[in-house]
Parts: sequence; C-alpha cells; structure tokens
Amino acid sequence: NEVVERMTPFMEDIDMVWLLPDASTLEALEGIAKLCTQHQKFSYVTMNLNKLGQGAALAFGYSLFDVGRDVGGYAVRILEKKEPIRSMPVLPISVDSLRIGINIENAKKQGLLKLVDPTVLYLMEHGMVYEKAV
Repeated sequence: NEVVERMTPFMEDIDMVWLLPDASTLEALEGIAKLCTQHQKFSYVTMNLNKLGQGAALAFGYSLFDVGRDVGGYAVRILEKKEPIRSMPVLPISVDSLRIGINIENAKKQGLLKLVDPTVLYLMEHGMVYEKAV
C-alpha cells in the first residue's frame, strides 16, 4: 500500500508513528502496525480508541458511547420535545469522555513496553488502576 511504501524509508530514524484522524492513514493502519512491529516502533492513534484492535499500540480519544449518549439527548429534544435546533448549544467533547487505551499485545510486539516498570505492566495487563504517590 502506498502509505506503507512512503513510510518505510523513515522507519529507522523515528521513535514512534503518531496517526491523526485522516482517512488515508487510518485505512492503512494494519499495514502501518506491521511496519512498526518489524522496526520495533510503536504506533499511536489519536481520537479513535477502536483502532487498538487493528494494530495500534496506544490510542487517545473520546468514548463513542459518551458522544452517542449526547447525540441521543439531542435527538430526543428535537424529535419528542420539538425543540428548535438553532436554540441548542454546540457541546464540546467533555474531558470526562477522553480516554487513553493500550493494546498490550501490540505494544509488546512494537517494543513499547521494554521501558515500562514491570509493576505498571502487571497492573495494565490486569485492568487495575495505578496511581503513583507524589
């Protein structure tokens, strides 16, 4: 695929691949993830947690469930309560909706976890919360 071909010459000189929400790169994510694994670089995707299952090691974005709930609230206001759309404020994505996700298997393959404290890795693999005291 064209995206992977264009990225290959740069792989030795980078630390990570950071993908922004763009159709051309997100469609090529599986190939990019294989390239990252081959070169031991980790892939990070912003704004789409669903890409963790397609080869990304890390993702930062919003919860589609939370956004869908907000959209559903607007649908009720429009369809049932007949509220005019122009009277509704534009809602920013709530900070509470932002999430960070890690795919442990992909992160290991891509070399991301070599420098992670074994205790933190254990907690991540077992879905536990870790808060370091300051």
